[in-house]
Amino acid sequence: MTRRVIMVMTAVAFCAMHVYAGDAPPVSSLLTDDGHFDLEQARQSGFEGAVDLAGYGMSIDPQSHAPVFDVQSMAPSPEDCWDGGFTLPGADGRIYCSVLYNGLLVVGGAFNVIGDAVAHGIAGWDGTAWHSFGDGMNNDVYALTVFNGELIAGGNFSFAGGR
Repeated sequence: MTRRVIMVMTAVAFCAMHVYAGDAPPVSSLLTDDGHFDLEQARQSGFEGAVDLAGYGMSIDPQSHAPVFDVQSMAPSPEDCWDGGFTLPGADGRIYCSVLYNGLLVVGGAFNVIGDAVAHGIAGWDGTAWHSFGDGMNNDVYALTVFNGELIAGGNFSFAGGR
């Protein structure tokens, strides 16, 4: 599968994940009863774009490597919605944003490994495993969105996918 990422390198990228928050479905609407992300339900909805993570933290199931979300006790800022301290088989750094794109849950952040995949700053969950997007980014991804069918990434990087 060919994956393309259009990169946006600007300070505005920090705010991009908030721009569409009103239109974004809450992550709670895409979870199973035990907090696992229901990618099949997300695919069936036909929605592509940002997922509202407000009030949720994420970890990785140690057996399946699937993303698992849980309600945070306080209303954290979006940067605090992710647990940056989980270790393998989770991510080795912070996750800042997520979108549904091309049948995948795509996450961006400051990581080099997620699950058992080497993925620099951006990775996709296909329902069974994490995958990289080419060589990834050479620095952090702070925002992701989908525009006209293209995945748009914003952050502090100067190349995507090795370019």
